[in-house]
Amino acid sequence: MTIDVSDLVKIRNMAKEREMKTDSVNFFGAKIREKREKLNITQRELAAQAGISKEGITKIERGDRGGNAITIKKIAVALGGDLILIFNDQ
Repeated sequence: MTIDVSDLVKIRNMAKEREMKTDSVNFFGAKIREKREKLNITQRELAAQAGISKEGITKIERGDRGGNAITIKKIAVALGGDLILIFNDQ
């Protein structure tokens, strides 16, 4: 079996895309943790305010998952702002 160069390019591009997704999920989780700690609230308190599980907050902060749009919005509101403010350290 031979491997076509175009297949290698596709594999490389898929790996880069996955790496970018992982980086963005890790970045998002770190920003959520940073804002939560700045507000001096626990994961449990944030989860209760956002209406999601504490485990969900833990996974998002660790970068294990990114959360869907509704979850992200709930977290942003619970942190007292919108996503732009959270990512701009406001």
